[in-house]
Amino acid sequence: MGCGSAIGRVFLVIVNTLFTILGFALLVIGCLVKFKEDLVTKYAKELFKVIKLDSADYNLDELLSSSAVVFIIVGVVILIVGVLGCFGACCGWRVFLVIYAIIVFLVLIAEIAGVVLAALMKKDVDSVVKKGMKKSIAELYKGDLSQEPVSLAWNSLHIEFDCCGVDNYMDFMNATHWNKTYNGQTLDLKTPLSCCKGIEGEFPDIKYPADTTCATGSDSTNSNRNKGCYSAIEDFINKYSNIFIGIGVVVAIFEILCIVFAIIVCRNVEEGDKMV
Repeated sequence: MGCGSAIGRVFLVIVNTLFTILGFALLVIGCLVKFKEDLVTKYAKELFKVIKLDSADYNLDELLSSSAVVFIIVGVVILIVGVLGCFGACCGWRVFLVIYAIIVFLVLIAEIAGVVLAALMKKDVDSVVKKGMKKSIAELYKGDLSQEPVSLAWNSLHIEFDCCGVDNYMDFMNATHWNKTYNGQTLDLKTPLSCCKGIEGEFPDIKYPADTTCATGSDSTNSNRNKGCYSAIEDFINKYSNIFIGIGVVVAIFEILCIVFAIIVCRNVEEGDKMV
């Protein structure tokens, strides 16, 4: 056995042992959530209390069921890949190594294709994403005090990114379920209070300004009304683009190493070794 093959086997065994453990853990978690709903729901409700959300506003059964299916599927896939790579390298099973290399190669190709398509179709992607975001405001946003997930997400975005709406505050003119009641009064809100400047605290423990004119008669001095969240998120991604690119390159190199080592080990397996 050559030095390259020996290194390759050690690398594949270690890496895919970790994958196997991760896949098994995700599978177990998914099964517990799916088949032990009473136990998990109890802890989920306690978690909601800790983060100050009202579990009555959420369909916990649906949320947990969907999460369980995702965990089970992802866990099974990772477990299969880990077992193929680990036993293929450890035992010299060529078929396992070949299947493993093909799966990792397909994942790598899919990732590259996704990046290329996203770059080539950026305008189309922007249009589709913006349309979906605006639809969520129009149909699901319920106001600053709502504990509904979409409303919480928008209010959090406004506060964390100092923005308002998708393109600007005008997106909220189409919000059909927007509850404009605050402190017992129905206000003529032009923007959500979460679009105001000067909000104290960290979401969700926040304190809106006592003067609500930042939302009823706002301008750029007391409100983020003209700064869209879509562009704010893009600016955030661009700011840390080097980090994201670096992570992507590391993952790609890691996958290439897995493929190369799988091929090297496979080629160095003698004809008399175990075959499946």
